[in-house]
Amino acid sequence: MSQVCFCQKFLKEHEGVLAHPTAIAVFTDDGLQLPKAFSANGMELSDDLDHRTIGLHKITLLNEFSDGDRLTISIRALRQLTQFTSRLPGRKLILWISPGFPLASGPGVSGLTPQFEQAIFGDVKYFSGELRENNITLYNINPVGTGQSTFSENYYKNFVKGITKPDQAQLADLSVQVLSAQTGGLALVSNNDVEGMIQECLADANSWYEISFDPPPADKPNQYHQIDIRFDQPGLFARTRNGYYSNIAPFGPPR
Repeated sequence: MSQVCFCQKFLKEHEGVLAHPTAIAVFTDDGLQLPKAFSANGMELSDDLDHRTIGLHKITLLNEFSDGDRLTISIRALRQLTQFTSRLPGRKLILWISPGFPLASGPGVSGLTPQFEQAIFGDVKYFSGELRENNITLYNINPVGTGQSTFSENYYKNFVKGITKPDQAQLADLSVQVLSAQTGGLALVSNNDVEGMIQECLADANSWYEISFDPPPADKPNQYHQIDIRFDQPGLFARTRNGYYSNIAPFGPPR
């Protein structure tokens, strides 16, 4: 069963009455197809999905590094999706259902120029600030399922810790898995039940709380501040944003 079928099954549950206003954006070779509005009518959203062309066909995983096309349109699509989602007040969730961006980092990958490192660092800061200021939590649902190798599915974890300067930047720092973990969301892998993974992400919308604090003044531009929340009871942990850049979001305390 395709990921589209799993999505439609989710949309049609409970006679199509959705618990939260929902919008479906479709990612194709030509870019992101954004919806006009949010809706709580799952039947209408499912019918709309029936008439969409889904997925990348000309730009595939086999040629993802050709001119950087796959990465370029992926970053552009996430920017558009963030801007679209920010229109709603309150807390928002973005569920990105795909294997994600190329993780072209590490051994065997040629070094990046200082200009490229600066560009990646700029995008990392942008998404950190935009997702936080607009109260958006990102989730990655990987539909590849159990066929993905353990190394491949866990590789992103090497980049979850925030970077503090441009010469630390690698392409994987912009992967949707890393950005999801950094916003307090989930990167779900090794599961063929896409509908179940959607439900797991949406459970966060029904159970969460907010902690804020007054951030310390920045000593220098682009200063990165790590956030670490600890409990006095063993075995408990907080899944939350793991840091922020002080010069990106100076208009309110981190959430």
